[in-house]
Amino acid sequence: AFPLCHHPRHQQVRKDLVERGQKFRDLAGSHIRHCKGSAFFMNKGKAIRVNINSRVAVDAAFFHEMQPNYSRPSLRDLGVKDKNGIAVFDLGAMLMEDRERQKERMQGDGMEAQKFCEANFLVACPTVCCFSFKEKMFLECAVSALGNVDGSPESFDCLQIPSETKTLLLSMAKTRLGLIPTVPFDDVIDGKGQGLNILLDGPPGVGKTFTVEATSEYFQLPLYSISAGELVVDHGDSNALEQQLETIFKIAKHFKAVLLLDEADAFMEQRTAYHGTHNRLVTVFLRKLEYYQGVLFLTSNRGIQFDDAILIRIHLIIKYKDLSREFRKGLWSTFLTRARTVQGPAMIEEHDLRRLESLALNGREIKNIAAVAHALAEADASQMSYKYLELAAESNQKFSEEFGRQEMYI
Repeated sequence: AFPLCHHPRHQQVRKDLVERGQKFRDLAGSHIRHCKGSAFFMNKGKAIRVNINSRVAVDAAFFHEMQPNYSRPSLRDLGVKDKNGIAVFDLGAMLMEDRERQKERMQGDGMEAQKFCEANFLVACPTVCCFSFKEKMFLECAVSALGNVDGSPESFDCLQIPSETKTLLLSMAKTRLGLIPTVPFDDVIDGKGQGLNILLDGPPGVGKTFTVEATSEYFQLPLYSISAGELVVDHGDSNALEQQLETIFKIAKHFKAVLLLDEADAFMEQRTAYHGTHNRLVTVFLRKLEYYQGVLFLTSNRGIQFDDAILIRIHLIIKYKDLSREFRKGLWSTFLTRARTVQGPAMIEEHDLRRLESLALNGREIKNIAAVAHALAEADASQMSYKYLELAAESNQKFSEEFGRQEMYI
């Protein structure tokens, strides 16, 4: 280490540090940002670095509320010297006094923004405490890696659901999110029935997940997506499931996130007298669902028999059918427009597009074939053309023949 004035680019370094310090000051409180760059989390006293390219919530107070024992390694001068006259320091990653001081700083008002000076900016922390919705974890993100969120509210217009369903969905969400003045319509029991639960039911690849994504983009809210497979359901441990749901619901509510529980059939299927383990999990889910106060989407694609107690807690059910030919045409056009290579845009004739839209594919299959075809065209240093779509379909045929889906191919 040496004085900054001796750095060969000290003026530029000082300028960069001040700008970062100003950005750190502006991130005080709670904010939704996009992180593209470095982040880290502490594991057994060691910093584990990760690269992030997703939306995060910046909120130091909530970070420490959810992780009360979080601490970085710190040095404390013990005020004594060893036999060689060297000062002795205590390396304590989990010092209680450090945690308490840190907690007090997070819960206090902190320094007023107008009282910051250049000296404060120069020594401001290079990271801020965040929660990553994609990685589903608390971590510290580099201040320089954070930027504003670029939303796409127009994506809601692309939803292929009846217009009256769109209107109903938006109206109910606006009411529950407090975006329009309303007289509260709550349950008789305080805290119950204050959420909005929406069930999306239909086969894979027909737009259920896109509906949730488009809704979150429309309201410019973060999307917190949880797959049912990520939840603790092994051995019917209902206590572990309850704790996990409580944490998920708390995070989603605090950041006003649109919450998606994907493929939630295991928690919605009808209970029977012969499956005690399953019954306990459904009961726990019902109890937590009753008191959740945010916007929750549940998806199902297995055609299950829903439990009656689940259905009476659902405010809106949207059923999806297989994609129409017109919608498939729109999807092909969208993905082919994106399939631009260095050599130019995709070159697909109109009669080839008609052939493509006639194939009984779902949205995910269309996207996958277009992505493979684009990669093949890139490898050939060529523009995307119909021949690459044929190659992509043929490359997938051998895999899917085992599942009896040969009719899907060109």
